Amino acid sequence: MTSLLSKIKDKTISERVLLALSFLLFVFVTPPTIIRFVEQNWTMVFVDSFILSNAAFIFYNTLRDRFISFLKYYMCTIVCVGVSMSVMFGGMEVIYWIYPTILTAFLLVKAKYAFMYLLFICICIAPTVISSVPAMEGLTIYFALFGSAGFINVFSSELSSENRSLNELASIDPLTGIKNRREFELEADRVIADFSGNVSNALIIIDIDDFKKLNDSFGHVIGDKVLQQFSQIINSILPKDAAVFRLGGEEFAIMMNNTELESAISLGERVKSAIDIDSDDKLPKYTVSMGVAVLKATEKLHEWTERADQAMYYSKRNGKNQVSAEMPDIKIRRSDASGLGQE
Repeated sequence: MTSLLSKIKDKTISERVLLALSFLLFVFVTPPTIIRFVEQNWTMVFVDSFILSNAAFIFYNTLRDRFISFLKYYMCTIVCVGVSMSVMFGGMEVIYWIYPTILTAFLLVKAKYAFMYLLFICICIAPTVISSVPAMEGLTIYFALFGSAGFINVFSSELSSENRSLNELASIDPLTGIKNRREFELEADRVIADFSGNVSNALIIIDIDDFKKLNDSFGHVIGDKVLQQFSQIINSILPKDAAVFRLGGEEFAIMMNNTELESAISLGERVKSAIDIDSDDKLPKYTVSMGVAVLKATEKLHEWTERADQAMYYSKRNGKNQVSAEMPDIKIRRSDASGLGQE
């Protein structure tokens, strides 16, 4: 139970909404399903079973961080089809289910798609509304639905804006503008969870050499500018399947997906060269030491980062300003000014 709560805590807002909605479908749909089963209302039992089985599918895959974008639209489609079928076969007494369905759509997808889902529902239930209530009451129902949708749209837009601001504050390092340690741990956990052994994932731990001396000699303002410049340099050469994070102080990490060891070492060399070429002449010169480790099966995050750290400290002990790589059962390999592959 604790593990489940910890997983949910690490989810994004939209992922939590998916989990909550799929869980609530169980809570609210299960009791009427049981009643309809007892009453042998097999049509509605089929509809409810369809909703419950898909809610289980959505909950499980959201928990596993799989198909999230698809699941948002799938959830909307399931609840919209489900509520339309409920009204069509169950009559006007279940029309109130449309309101939470509208809320679901506006919380998960863009407003234009949410309105399209609402229009779909309105078309599907039109024959039931026309045959069940007077024309004026039917129009009132439709006005109420679209009025509620407009209000929910304004509310969800404001909520989304606030969530984006909060997510940015929680995930971005304010000094350098790159992702922080929290984002690194979340991304690494996702990579480890999805690891199959067929694709290599590389981690580079980077530490600016003698940064404390630099701060003591030039002041923390200059030190901060060095950190900002270094972040910009990495971002300028980063491949599309890689992301950079500030772990704290002068320590950074680059996570590379679909990347072999040699490619990660090559990126480390490019970082070294870029520092020499692109550094601001007004700032003090500096170098970096790097350690590379490729993820292995059954490995936990602290084990992966520890191997990369060990390789980085090997670079420190052997002259700094170099890249060292470590893999299981292979000696640390060092890259320095004289070339790759030294032991």
